[in-house]
Amino acid sequence: MFLPSSQSKDSVANPSDSDFSCQSSTPSPSSQMAPSAIPPRPCARSSKSSAAIPVYRESQAYDILNTFPERDIGDYDLLLKCPQEIQSSSLIAETLKTLRAQGRRVTFDPELEILKVQGMPHPLHDAICEFLYRSLVKANREILSFAETECISLATKGVRLSKVLQSIGGKQQAWRKHPDGLIVYGQLGHRSHPRVVFEVGVSEKYLDLLDDARQWLLRSHGRVGLVVIIKITEDLEGLRAHQQSITFKSTLQSLVSKYGDDTAVRSFDVQSDAASRSTDTDFDEAFRAEVVTSDWVGSFAAFLEFWELREDRPCLRGSRVEILPEPLNCEDPRITIQDLIPPRHRCGPDFDSTRSLALDMSAYRALLAAAKDCTAFNRAVQKVRPDDGKNEDPDYVPSDEDQPV
Repeated sequence: MFLPSSQSKDSVANPSDSDFSCQSSTPSPSSQMAPSAIPPRPCARSSKSSAAIPVYRESQAYDILNTFPERDIGDYDLLLKCPQEIQSSSLIAETLKTLRAQGRRVTFDPELEILKVQGMPHPLHDAICEFLYRSLVKANREILSFAETECISLATKGVRLSKVLQSIGGKQQAWRKHPDGLIVYGQLGHRSHPRVVFEVGVSEKYLDLLDDARQWLLRSHGRVGLVVIIKITEDLEGLRAHQQSITFKSTLQSLVSKYGDDTAVRSFDVQSDAASRSTDTDFDEAFRAEVVTSDWVGSFAAFLEFWELREDRPCLRGSRVEILPEPLNCEDPRITIQDLIPPRHRCGPDFDSTRSLALDMSAYRALLAAAKDCTAFNRAVQKVRPDDGKNEDPDYVPSDEDQPV
């Protein structure tokens, strides 16, 4: 198999704790209407409504974390629903240290008790960063004054959020949350404030993204005014069926014979075509030319939603915007100038509150198509050259230059 296992994640749940349920069952995102508001607190949910695997024992978390790097598809994140005492135990802390040394980002959400270990860099997440950069360039050219362009920028930093709970001394606990995309407002050299957050869900389910939106809007002390969630769903079942076909298996054996490293050649038991092997300097271009995207990536469905705070409650702004498959008629969603600039900075007789920026969905679709091609290339490299990127030095930490393009 070349995909994440299709085994149900419910099989790891403790039977006595497996009866999590919302007030009503939730259909798949592709077939449901967007809710008008998010509950102020996350409701109890079935394990099927979230991508997080419920764990109840330290040994269970240890086993899952240790098999995570060995998955065939390494660009999907791992989410575990576990108590903080498990996450902070010495055994799990040491395991997470090893994963960080492999270049994985590890975060823990103490409010939802979600431990997240990121997979290898995913081009679909990179696509939103490029899209935001292009959108901000467009905003600078079309709707922002010179003074405003000096204050509005993109950021990659984490944002400190508050957590309301009963604790010693009655103080709020806080944690740092990392968005996929972030537009901030602040003068150069001064503290900047998060204004618009983008969260892209590939591994995460739709309700996981709604939890993200709720946290950003309710836990950022009013600094975040808009959360844009983008849910991307890959047809893994269709891809899994295709990769079991004789045609695909023959193609894969041919690729391993021509480009495979020693590990892959032994694993697939093929004859290495040493004469046609490319050197490291020209491997990328030669191999990329032979990788067929549909062999390695399933078809995509994607949609976008705007969430904002109204009367202290996260609410949907407008309606859901379908991205993929491309709809026949769809108006581009718009970010307003109020979304970008905090209230106390919307001053002066020349301030035009009617300004807005259209997010060009056709441009985003083009970036997603490029990201899909890049994802296919990365997955093919993982299968044909599994030794690439490995280093025997246990203290080795990959740099940005070591990550796949």
